[in-house]
Amino acid sequence: MKTQLVARRRLVFAIICLTQFFMIVNSTIVVIALPPIQRDLGFGVEGLTWVVNSYLLVFGGFLLLGGRIADIFGRKQVFLIGVSVYTVASLFAGLATTAEILLAARSLQGLGAAVVIPTTLSILLASFPPGPERRRALSIWAAFNFTGASVSLFVGGLLTHTLSWSAIFLVNVPVGLIVVAAAARWMPMWTRISGSIDLGGALLVTSGSVLLVYAVLNARQESWISPTTLAAGIVAVILLGTLTLVEHFHSAPLITPSIFRERTLTIAVVTLPIMAGGVMAVGVLMTLYFQNIREYSPLQTGMAFLAPTGMVVIGSLTTNHMLRWLGAGIVAPAALFLIAAGTILLTRVGPNSEYVTVALPGLSVMNLGVGYGSVTLIGLATAKLPNTDTGLVSGLVRAAEQIGGALGIAVYSSAAAVGTASSAAPTHSGTAIVNGYQFAFWCVAAVIICWCLFLMVALRKPHQSLLR
Repeated sequence: MKTQLVARRRLVFAIICLTQFFMIVNSTIVVIALPPIQRDLGFGVEGLTWVVNSYLLVFGGFLLLGGRIADIFGRKQVFLIGVSVYTVASLFAGLATTAEILLAARSLQGLGAAVVIPTTLSILLASFPPGPERRRALSIWAAFNFTGASVSLFVGGLLTHTLSWSAIFLVNVPVGLIVVAAAARWMPMWTRISGSIDLGGALLVTSGSVLLVYAVLNARQESWISPTTLAAGIVAVILLGTLTLVEHFHSAPLITPSIFRERTLTIAVVTLPIMAGGVMAVGVLMTLYFQNIREYSPLQTGMAFLAPTGMVVIGSLTTNHMLRWLGAGIVAPAALFLIAAGTILLTRVGPNSEYVTVALPGLSVMNLGVGYGSVTLIGLATAKLPNTDTGLVSGLVRAAEQIGGALGIAVYSSAAAVGTASSAAPTHSGTAIVNGYQFAFWCVAAVIICWCLFLMVALRKPHQSLLR
């Protein structure tokens, strides 16, 4: 009987890892297919950005709600509904004949992903008890997560080049059908939280999150001081501030304020967006460097990011051993130090730098730190988590990463523009642009090093032994 239970749990784990992998791949795969999409569906320059932004806006806005409804309505049921929605949306996106249909399908994909991605983490947390077994599962899950992010550009380029842009969406349909069938057959039912959903809290958290993500996305397209960006940001802060007040007095709140009394969870949730913001910004700027400065093709760019993927996988899979030897109080700051060190190595990039001697070492060191850091921080966030709040915290963790990543891209891209403008070289020259990238990398490294020093103090004993 015990053998059957272990085999079933491993099968469920394989299902959520496969689902997570394809969700992460598809979150950025569309970037590589934007030129043929624009040509076939007649998008304008501004409208084309919404092929990406429509997904990000809904995804980032509904993550917290998506995680919480898994606690309330049941993880299995919500997982099945989310994957089904995502699969249907992918089918419509792949068959889209107009820009409007594609944008609607991308928004629906974002909604499905916002439900599924926090639910997969919630299922993992519910399936494995706290301790080494959970950390081992988190390490494997994170390796799938990062591998998906790393191969997305390569897979997108390959499918678009050999088939068409529709293939990047249609490939999800058979995968989604397999996942739904397997989950319906093998995934167990978990105990749900009694009661109904807090509609007021749901409205506030969703509208506030959507506006916050919109403000960040708009800042990337226009500016931080544009009226639209400022208005969206101010209203988002008001709504989320009101949420904090309302939930404090609600008898059955959507977001339980007491979870933030756990110090390590709060530290992890604040650290994740700082880390994600720096790493995602470096990824975007290096993509621009490869394609605009080094004139790599999209497929070559994907290969350039694929090569260092092994380091993030190594970091993820060995984190459990590192935590057992050293504890989270050492591993978490060390992970951020590696990310900062890798970013500093990337400040050596120039218009004619060799990939193998400059870009590859920097990306590899940074990726090693990402592998260690993500698993450790998620472990800190969930170590003392009640089983009734796994969906909520899963959504909170993913929302922190998503919003932090978008914010980091916007902030450090602005820093790159400042660096380019202040360069002694002609503004539009390759040298000036690279100088801007270098300045942004120094900014990323400085912020992460400062936070690394904070973690060294914040995770001192007794917290450093928490994840041993």
